[in-house]
Amino acid sequence: MLGIYFTNIGNVESINRKIKNFSSVTYKALNSEVLLIYKNYRKDEVFYCIDDEWLVVDGALYQNDKELTAKVLFHEIKSGQKLDFESLNGEFFISYFIGGNLKFVNDRMGQRQHCIIEKEKLVSIAPTPGAALRLSNLPKVINKEALYFFINSKKLRLNRDTIWQGCKVIEPATLITFQTTGLEKVIYWQLLYSPKNENVSIDELVNIYKKAVNLRVDNKYKKALTLTGGLDSRTMLCAIDEDNLKGIEAITSGMEGCTEVKYAKEVAESVGLPHNPFSLSPEDIFSEKALEYFEDEDIDLVIQSQWYPFLDNMENKDLLLHGLDLDVTIGGIYLTDSLCKLKTKEELSKFINRESFINLQDTQQLFSKEKIEKYHHIVEEAVDKILLECPQENIQEKYDYFILMHSMNRVILQRYRAIRNKLDTVSPMYDIELMNFYLKVPINQRSNYKLFHPFMKQVCGSEASIRYQRTNLPADVPVSFWAKSQFIEKQKEELYREIAKETNGESFVHYNGYYTNVDEWLRFNESWKNAMIELLQSDNSIIVKEWLDKDYINQIVTEHLEHEKSHMSSLMRLMSAEIFLRIGEGWTIKEISNVLRIN
Repeated sequence: MLGIYFTNIGNVESINRKIKNFSSVTYKALNSEVLLIYKNYRKDEVFYCIDDEWLVVDGALYQNDKELTAKVLFHEIKSGQKLDFESLNGEFFISYFIGGNLKFVNDRMGQRQHCIIEKEKLVSIAPTPGAALRLSNLPKVINKEALYFFINSKKLRLNRDTIWQGCKVIEPATLITFQTTGLEKVIYWQLLYSPKNENVSIDELVNIYKKAVNLRVDNKYKKALTLTGGLDSRTMLCAIDEDNLKGIEAITSGMEGCTEVKYAKEVAESVGLPHNPFSLSPEDIFSEKALEYFEDEDIDLVIQSQWYPFLDNMENKDLLLHGLDLDVTIGGIYLTDSLCKLKTKEELSKFINRESFINLQDTQQLFSKEKIEKYHHIVEEAVDKILLECPQENIQEKYDYFILMHSMNRVILQRYRAIRNKLDTVSPMYDIELMNFYLKVPINQRSNYKLFHPFMKQVCGSEASIRYQRTNLPADVPVSFWAKSQFIEKQKEELYREIAKETNGESFVHYNGYYTNVDEWLRFNESWKNAMIELLQSDNSIIVKEWLDKDYINQIVTEHLEHEKSHMSSLMRLMSAEIFLRIGEGWTIKEISNVLRIN
């Protein structure tokens, strides 16, 4: 795993160092050990040492429109210069031991997610919960509150807790100083909304975005770009200067014949980029190699194990470019009309509960009464804490803050932490200039793609006329039609479900809009049906024995299998939670994989 491993109990040898294209070195610092892993092909940019003092950058940082190297940063700190971490651009986690000071600092949005364990005099820091636990010689014990919260919520973690007891994700914009007496933590930046600029310049936004993209695209390296049938990666690709396109290959995964791959191919061909599409089979998700994702990661859905077969197709690359989160930041995909009508904190609290958690009636049917009485209070407390944490008074800005700092922070950033197990990544999504721009844009101008649409059209040019997989419309069609088209697409899926129900599954009309279709797999694919039954209905099921109402689980599984109603979202969370529970009970990934797959 790419990253920085630190422990004051001295067992960094427990970490697997066999990582292609990376080197590692271990240092002693303040009676502790730090294992530094850096990229061979970028050693001069990310690693520098003199005698027993050193500095390493996991990721890349920029200042004054150029990359800031580890050597320059080392000497700035060595000279006693006070660093303004808030001004450093990029996605990074820096570790250094200079002048007797051992410090760690991450970027403003915590894009290079790392975890921390603090237990009595023990401190461990690592890129993943699994690695942090190995450093600490601690067993994997389920954090039951975090597990309950995960099952109840859709895209959140409880505070900064991982699913493993005692292990937390380091908060964004954190400077940690290690001292023999303990840790000192300082939050050096907070997301604040600037005075509003009512006259938004699309030209200025396009220039800022193109600058952010090209700052991070160095044509010295062999790069892959995750190109989907959507708009984020398309916009990023079209923002790359012609000279910087050299050495980039577009990678697209998807089911056989899906429109995701079809539209991505059209975009790649339009800009003359080599394109490598490959098929993702439903069975790939349950392979032993793919399920290894769960050994190190936490609180995520089983479908994310699809990144491992995906990465196998990029063995010869140095770097993975990704454009995710544009629909969140500039796009305002979640800034809906109903949100914009909210006026009070109480209304916002109800809105978050409705949008981000399963409803109370389903909770009462799903969980045993004992678990609800013991754990359900944490849901309301967590929402209250998030609302108090946000410094904004404006209701819509509070929700925007909630999405950026909590919801997307878990979903997007954890996903790319897992990818960095094999391949380094780079993204412009939280570029400082870009963030400073959109935080000045009034919420109502960002909502429902109002800002994103003209921005995307200008960046993409003729590529905007290529269809977009969520709507099956050309992307340059007026944004007012997007929601209607997405509704039609959902109606198609429901129509196909009705056909399956009417014919007892004998008539199967495949919906091929996206790169996966888990809803369909859970109804028609033998491996997925077997996995669902094994995890939720077999004698091995820990979650049903200890947490859930067995009759209700049987009901929702039956309704899904018989095409009555989609319970995909709940079933995915429950299946994923069960895998974590089995790991906590001592099951190996090989044992889990063997019982999930059809031989």
